[in-house]
Amino acid sequence: MKKILCFAAVIICFSSCKKTLLQHDIAGNTINIPADIQPVPGYTWKSMTALSNGNTGSSTLIQSGNNVYCVTSSGFAYKYNTSTKVWEAAPVQQMGHFETGQQFFFCYGGRIYFGMNKNNDSIDHRLVSQLPEVANSYIQHAPFPGTSVNSPTCFVIGNKGYISGGHTQSGTPVNQLWEYNFDTNVWVNKGNSPLGARAGAVVMVVGNKAYMGLGYDHIYLNTTPVKRYKKDWILYDPASPFFVIKASFPGEARAYAKGFVLEGRPYIGFGGLVNSSAGFSDLWDYLPATNTWVQQQSWTGTTPASCYNMNCFSLGSTGYAIRGSLIEFKRFSIL
Repeated sequence: MKKILCFAAVIICFSSCKKTLLQHDIAGNTINIPADIQPVPGYTWKSMTALSNGNTGSSTLIQSGNNVYCVTSSGFAYKYNTSTKVWEAAPVQQMGHFETGQQFFFCYGGRIYFGMNKNNDSIDHRLVSQLPEVANSYIQHAPFPGTSVNSPTCFVIGNKGYISGGHTQSGTPVNQLWEYNFDTNVWVNKGNSPLGARAGAVVMVVGNKAYMGLGYDHIYLNTTPVKRYKKDWILYDPASPFFVIKASFPGEARAYAKGFVLEGRPYIGFGGLVNSSAGFSDLWDYLPATNTWVQQQSWTGTTPASCYNMNCFSLGSTGYAIRGSLIEFKRFSIL
């Protein structure tokens, strides 16, 4: 009988403890977790192998599926080896179109699409694609019919690529949104961008929708153009004639923010102010289900030298960030 009573007392005690634990969880109070039960660790930055000859210059990050390339400002190209976790030299002569100042737009069907030489006094309208690392694989496509710009915001949804905004050679932000059909080689004018006249915006694609925002527009004070940096966050669905205004980015307003998508959630940060001597190091996680932002661990490396000094990509459940031309390389992961 004593054994039965003791057993019943244990059950009652366990039930009471469990109920108390749940009540504390729901109330948000601090609870004591037993030593053998540890919380799931969060995402943190870990150092990876950078290049011994890396530098603080800018670079172009290109991702085609699981193939990731970094083309430095000096014209050298590197490919990330997902097995060895190191960057290896890619044939310079086969990625050499970027040496002439061509801008990268998007990847589709294993090909990278680029054009609009930005080193000339007047930017051209070319659209060219190539298979990375395959010599003489260039294809000329229908030229871009919109306003040729520097640094447009580009993304791919389904079999279509989109070019939004950007700025002219004189630095004026442009209001435009164009859709390119990879299968038919046809451009379609989608009218005004959800962001209006905007340069330096960031975009993250989740499923068949795009989250976009930040960057800057211009106002004129006594005929002098003044940049206005933005914090807005917009949901754009190509299948809908409307866009949706979401919760604003909680960090400081900025241009040329960078980031990646992990588990269907955009992570953005970095960037900065044009012509500033330093960029931002913070990182924020946007939760589409609740339309809220959560601050994550900031970049643990050297503070970015400018708004153009960082590049990001993701592979599986891991995010990666590069400072400069592979002078620093870190992963953002749980393990």
